[in-house]
Amino acid sequence: MYKTLLMLFFSMSVFASVDATIATNVASNINTKVSQSKIDSLSEQQKALFSEYRNELREIETLKLYNAQLQNVVDAQKEEIKTFDEQIIEIEITQQRIMPLMSQMIQTLRSFVAQDIPFLHELRETKRQQLDTLLAKSNLTISQKYRYIIEAYAIEMDYGRTIETYEGKLDNALSVNFLRIGRTGLYYLTHNEESAGIYNPNTSKFEPLDKKYNKSIKTGIKIARKQLAPQLLKLPVVATKEQ
Repeated sequence: MYKTLLMLFFSMSVFASVDATIATNVASNINTKVSQSKIDSLSEQQKALFSEYRNELREIETLKLYNAQLQNVVDAQKEEIKTFDEQIIEIEITQQRIMPLMSQMIQTLRSFVAQDIPFLHELRETKRQQLDTLLAKSNLTISQKYRYIIEAYAIEMDYGRTIETYEGKLDNALSVNFLRIGRTGLYYLTHNEESAGIYNPNTSKFEPLDKKYNKSIKTGIKIARKQLAPQLLKLPVVATKEQ
């Protein structure tokens, strides 16, 4: 009986020890799983942080590149501003120099028209006065003003190599047809074709011509009107006195 109790006690002790070992192992496994879970969690956090860190580094590099490009643009704009400032100074200097020159050109044109044979005098003087008005306008550029003056000079140059007829009045208010041949001669013929004359630059007056020139002046008028083909005209020319 004692042996049986002893064996029973021993068996219970062994079972208790096994149960304790199993419980310890189970607890250990549970702790291991919890620790591994924590480790896995920390590893995921580290990966996320590392990934975020790399993204931040890439963003920083991108910003550095953008800032470098932006700096190049700023530097280029500074150079352009410097160039513009220099050009503005040059323009101001040019205006200071060219404005008096253009004014002198208009004055020269005025003197030329006044001393020239008096064809279309009122029209030419009006155009010259318009140049004075244009020169004073602030909404026109220097180049525009200069172009208008050059155009006026070009028109005056064309007068020297063209033939023209127009209707006008003599100093005595007699209405006549004028014939201009370049700047060589300025003639007139009355509407009834009975009287003709020539402008004398030495006396600054129109003087009558012999009637034998009436036909040539009439022919010249028709040529100027493109009613006849160009042909040789026999007309007198007044030689100007040497100054």
